[in-house]
Amino acid sequence: MENFFQRVPYGGEAEFHLFTIEYYLTVLVCTVLIIGFFLLTPKIKKMKNEKSVRYVLGIFMLLSSVTIYLYAYSNSLPWYMYLPEATCGWAIYLGGIALITKNRTCFVLTFFWSWGAITTLLFSNILDGPTRYNFYQFFIRHVLILIVPIYFMRILEYKLYKSDFNLYVFITLPMAIIGGIISHIVNKPDMLNMFYMMQPASNTPILDIINDYNHILYIVLWLILAIIIGYLYGLPFYERKTPE
Repeated sequence: MENFFQRVPYGGEAEFHLFTIEYYLTVLVCTVLIIGFFLLTPKIKKMKNEKSVRYVLGIFMLLSSVTIYLYAYSNSLPWYMYLPEATCGWAIYLGGIALITKNRTCFVLTFFWSWGAITTLLFSNILDGPTRYNFYQFFIRHVLILIVPIYFMRILEYKLYKSDFNLYVFITLPMAIIGGIISHIVNKPDMLNMFYMMQPASNTPILDIINDYNHILYIVLWLILAIIIGYLYGLPFYERKTPE
């Protein structure tokens, strides 16, 4: 336990591996937490201090990044290590702000970005194992990203419309392009791969083959795929009636 508050350095040997007992237990626990919260939403909705619950979750999400910054600072990591790498990092901020302010734009973006949290929970490339604090912080943060849209739809009764998909595209696409430019300038894909514009995240052999064949083609296809997944992800939740 003496290394509990230390992290595996970038480029170090991974302690957590997919499709192991630890992996299946982690996915199971995360699933139970998400379903458990979903089942608790009617009770939370009726609570007099529902606002306090919302504030605690939102503040926790925002403060959870502090240890990441402290780690970067204490290890003298370069400036770009302070930037959120992909939509999940941004969803932590916007999700926290959404819970505190009930801002609908932040809710919409957190909702669409939460499909990335699902893929991360299922195919995580985290280096730290269960003997380190960052392991628990990593998975709790991604579980909370999924809890935010559940909270808004089940407790605050927010609706999602097909027009909200346009917001997802118009905001996410420029962010991905800017992140890609920054990543290519830094040119250290093992340390900075913003929005996965340098290379596929992990365990995506088809995208790996495309990226090796032609990097520009990979970027174009990856952006198109992300847009399609975002649209399909929202399909079960879109309201038929458009907002007045």
